[in-house]
Amino acid sequence: MIAIELFLGHAHAQDILTPALDKDLTWEWANRFSSCVRALQYHGDAKDDRALDVLSANARDAAAREHYAIAQSRPKDAFWKQVATAGATPVDCEKDLSTALDRHFAAAPKALGKADDDAATSNFLALFDLLSSIPADSDHETAANTYRFCFSDSDSLLAMVKRKLGRTP
Repeated sequence: MIAIELFLGHAHAQDILTPALDKDLTWEWANRFSSCVRALQYHGDAKDDRALDVLSANARDAAAREHYAIAQSRPKDAFWKQVATAGATPVDCEKDLSTALDRHFAAAPKALGKADDDAATSNFLALFDLLSSIPADSDHETAANTYRFCFSDSDSLLAMVKRKLGRTP
């Protein structure tokens, strides 16, 4: 009986960090966009301590800084994937991403090439390239949201960048 109670207790354990992180990171993107982008760059360069420092430097409160420090040790880039996508609203990652990349290429073709090149090193560097080079004359918020939401399947996002550049076999 005790074993069943212990099992049921574990079965009901919930991740309480993820919702707190979503709230913290959504605030970060809305209020500290460039810091979030820079943190992704440092993570892509394998400088996680620096990435965390940049993200934490202007965090909205001490609790957010603690959440980031705890979550940084999550396996397989889970924390950084959450950093990249938190607060992004759903879009059609085929149609909307295609449109965003077409507009991006029309104004800054080298940026897409750099994103594709950097994807060989890190998907996060590629996302940094896209987010940091959104053309001034475009709807920055919409493009950034599209890239961030579609990064939830980063392989598909980067495959589309590659296809747009004609770099697929």
